[in-house]
Amino acid sequence: MKIRLTTLSFLVCIISLSHLEVQGQNIAKEQKLLIYWDASFSSQNRNFEKEYNFLKAYFDEVSIASVEVIIYSDIVIEKKHFKISKGDETGLIEYFKEVNYDGYGVFPTVSTGEKPDRILLFSDGFQIPESARYTLLSPVYSINSSSHYSRANLHNISYYTGGYFINLDRVGPEHSLDSIKYNAYLDGPITDEKADIAIDKLIKGTVRNIYGPLPNAYIQVEGSTNGTTSDGNGNYELEVYSGDILQYSHVGFKTSNVEVSDKTTINVFLEEETQALDTVVINTIIEKESEETPVITLYGEKRREAVGYTVETYVKQERDMGQTDIGEFVAGKLRGVILEDGRLERARIRDYRTISTENYEATISKYALIVLDGVPLPRTRPGYEADYGFIDPNTIKDVTVLKGLAATNRFGSEGSRGVILFTTILADAKLPESQVSSTNKIPELKKYKGPLEVDRTWKTDSYRHVVFRDDMKPNYNHYLKGRKVYGDKLDFYIESANYFKQDGEVALSNRILSNIRERFPGNTTKLRGLALAYASIGAYQEAKDVYERIQEISPTELQNDLDVAIFNGRAGNANEAIYKFKELVGKNQLKYLPIRRNAIIQFKKMLANRDNSWNTRGLEKYLLIAPSMDLRIELNWSSYDARFKLNLVKPDRSLLFWSHSEENEIDMTDFLKDGILSKQLNFVTAEKGDWHFYLEDANSVVTSEPQYLLLDIYTDYGRDSEKKQSYFFTLTPEMNGKILTSVHID
Repeated sequence: MKIRLTTLSFLVCIISLSHLEVQGQNIAKEQKLLIYWDASFSSQNRNFEKEYNFLKAYFDEVSIASVEVIIYSDIVIEKKHFKISKGDETGLIEYFKEVNYDGYGVFPTVSTGEKPDRILLFSDGFQIPESARYTLLSPVYSINSSSHYSRANLHNISYYTGGYFINLDRVGPEHSLDSIKYNAYLDGPITDEKADIAIDKLIKGTVRNIYGPLPNAYIQVEGSTNGTTSDGNGNYELEVYSGDILQYSHVGFKTSNVEVSDKTTINVFLEEETQALDTVVINTIIEKESEETPVITLYGEKRREAVGYTVETYVKQERDMGQTDIGEFVAGKLRGVILEDGRLERARIRDYRTISTENYEATISKYALIVLDGVPLPRTRPGYEADYGFIDPNTIKDVTVLKGLAATNRFGSEGSRGVILFTTILADAKLPESQVSSTNKIPELKKYKGPLEVDRTWKTDSYRHVVFRDDMKPNYNHYLKGRKVYGDKLDFYIESANYFKQDGEVALSNRILSNIRERFPGNTTKLRGLALAYASIGAYQEAKDVYERIQEISPTELQNDLDVAIFNGRAGNANEAIYKFKELVGKNQLKYLPIRRNAIIQFKKMLANRDNSWNTRGLEKYLLIAPSMDLRIELNWSSYDARFKLNLVKPDRSLLFWSHSEENEIDMTDFLKDGILSKQLNFVTAEKGDWHFYLEDANSVVTSEPQYLLLDIYTDYGRDSEKKQSYFFTLTPEMNGKILTSVHID
C-alpha cells in the first residue's frame, strides 16, 4: 500500500510539473505586437477581407498576444490595446471594420517607446517616409492588399528593419505566413524609381500642340500620385494599369483624358485654351516731340533746341492711378532706365558716362541721382542703402530723365550717372491755376458712394444641407455619406472642413482638407486651392508640403518657386528658405519685376527674425534691412482662370483698384505667360483712418470650376505692432459689390 501511494504521488507530481511547464511555455509564447493601420482616403481601396483572413491565420499560429493598435491618417487618430488569447481575434477584426477612411495618410514616425517583437503595417504604402526606417526598432512586416500601391516604400521599410514585404494581392494568407514563420528575408532595397508603383504595362507616347512637340506636359493617372512629364521633345513613358484614365495637361492648354486599353503607345494633341488672350497692342507712352516742344530741366522749362542734351519726359497717365510702389510706377516707362530688383533706390541709366576709379566708386554712387521737386535725395552707395518708400506714386505729376554731364552741371560729379527728376502735384499747388497746364493735371480719383458697411454674408454655404444634422451641428457620418456623391468637388471638402472648424473640431477639419491631396494628387489648381486654405488658417507646414507637391508637378513656373521659398520660411525652415530665396534673387531667376519685388520684400521680412543659426553668409547688405510700411496687401488666387476686380476705398472714399481680368491686358498677358498667381500692393505711408476692401467684380465665366482668393492684409508691416488679417473665399458672381472687410490705419 505504501508503494502504491508513493507511485501515485509521483504520478501526481509529474502531471503537475507538466501542467506548469505547458503554462510556462504559453507565457513565453505571448507575443508583443504593434499594428499600424492606415486609415487614409486612398486606403479604402484595399481588399480588407484578405487582410482579415491574414489576421485570422496569424493568430491561429500565435494564440496569445498583447497587441497595440495605432490607427493613423493625417495624424494618429487612435491608439487601442487588445489582449488575444486562444487565437480569438474577433474583437480586433470587428474594431477594424468600424474604421473610417478619410484624409491624407502621413505615417507616424515617432518612436513608440516599448519595443515590440514585430510590427505589422497594413497600408498601400504611398506616404511612408524614408525617416520611418530609423524610428521603428522592430522588424516591420508590411502588408498590402491593394492592386495600386507603392511597392518600393513597402518593400524598403521591411528590408531596412529586418522584416518582410507580404503582398496579399498575389499570395494567399496561409502561404504568406511562411515568410514570418521561417524568418524569410529580402535580398536588397528597391532603388529603381520605376518600380515604385505596381504596374501592369508601360505606356509610351508624344504630347503635341499645333506648333509641334510640347515639353513639360504633365501626364497623370487619374485619382493617383502616379505621373510624369514630357521631355524636351514631348516624349513620355509611364507605367500604368489597363483601365487607368490618363490625364494630359499643360498650362494654357485644355486637359485631355484617355483610357488605357490594349495600347502601348498613346500620342496626344492638346488644344489651346479658348480663353487665351488675343495679341496685345501697347500704345507707346512717349509721344514724338518737336524741337519747339518745351522740355523740363533743372532750371525750369526750355526749348528742346536750346538744351543740347538727351531729355525724356513721362507725363502720368490715368492708367497709373492706384499704383502703390514708386519702383513699379517707374518700371518700363523710361527708355534706358534699369531698376535693379525693381527698386528706384537702385536705378541705373544705361547710357551714363563712366568714371572708372576706385575712389570714385567708393564715394559717388553708381546709381542715378533722384531729384524730387528740385531737391536731390541721398543715394545708395557702398555702406549705405537709400529708401525712397516715402514717395507716393499717386502724387507724381511727371518724371524726366536727363542724360549727359551737361544736363547735370548744377550737381557736379553727383550727376555723372544721370538724373531722374520727379515733379509732384504738390509742387504745382503753389502756382496760380492759370500757370498749370491742363494736360498735367492728375484726374481726380473716383469716389465710392455706397454705404461703408462690411457685408458678412459673402461666405459660400453650398453643402450645409449635406453635412449638418437636425440639431444644426455638422455630423461626420453625414459628411462621409456626402463624400460618396460630392467627392470629386473641391469646394465640398473646403466648405465641410470649415463647418467642423467652426464647431471646434479642428483636427477633423484638417483631416477633411487633407483629402484634397489624396483625391487630386496631380491637379495643381485644386492643390493650390488647398494650399491657400491652409495658409489662411496659419497651417504653414501643411501649406509648404502642398506647394512643394505643386512645384514637383510644374517645376518651370515662377510662382511655385516663390511659394516654396516663402512657406519654408513661415514653417520655420529658415536655412532651406534662405537657400531657395538666394537661388531666386541672387541668380536673377525671377525676371518678372513685380514678383521679384515681392520675393525681396518677403525675404527681407523673414531675415528680420534671424539668429545665429541662420546661414546668411554671402547675402547683400540691403537684404538685411527690414521692410516697413503702413499697409501691405497680398492677393493669391488658385488658378489662371480666376477673374476679379478689387477696389480699395480710402478714408476719404477715393477708390484705388486693381483688376485681374482682360480689361487689364498688360498685366494679364504677363501673368499668364509667366505663370503668376499673386499680386502685392504696398503703402509705405497710408492715409489715416478706415480702409475698406470692395470686391467690385468676381467673374468666373471662363470656367465652371470654383476659384479661390486669399486676401492677406497687414497693418504696420514689418514693425513690432504688425497685425494681420486673412480672408479666404470663393470667387463667384454672388460676391459682386460686397465690402469684404476693413482695416484702421492709426
